Amino acid sequence: MLNTATRYGAISRTLHWLMALMIVALVLLGLYMTDLPKADPARAQIVALHKAFGVLVLMAWVLRLAWLRISPAPRLPGEFSRPERRLIKGLQGLLYALMFLAPAAGYTLSVAGGHPVSVFGLFDLPRLFGANHALAHLARALHAPLAYALVGVAALHAMGAIKHRLRDRGGATDVLPRML
Repeated sequence: MLNTATRYGAISRTLHWLMALMIVALVLLGLYMTDLPKADPARAQIVALHKAFGVLVLMAWVLRLAWLRISPAPRLPGEFSRPERRLIKGLQGLLYALMFLAPAAGYTLSVAGGHPVSVFGLFDLPRLFGANHALAHLARALHAPLAYALVGVAALHAMGAIKHRLRDRGGATDVLPRML
């Protein structure tokens, strides 16, 4: 269950892959729903699903950060060069920032637009502020670019792991098995 010095534990791996799946699904759902006419009754249901899964991503993000305090991530192998370490840590930091900012912009877009954020109809998130047209407009302008940036940085993250897997094939910098 816990992370070790060389491998992520079951909880970290589950949160990692669950979030990856949800983020990809959210981007695809977002692309699909924005092409639907506003009058299409399916659009409201899809928007509601998009919001609910966005909340789940944010909740999983909080869980991941809390879990890392309880069970720290394995250290990077010493064979990585200093610039590689900086790049890896920078991308990880950017991933965590974007995993918060994209859903936060979506929440802000809804609430500032005067709409609730319901989690599968079970409960609504509290409204931290009132309707604000200017804020809703800003959040609308940021939400999709933040989501695309998240996908782009996640793709770089995956490509780095795959590159090291193909190049090292079990060598010291082959970090992919730590998350599988």
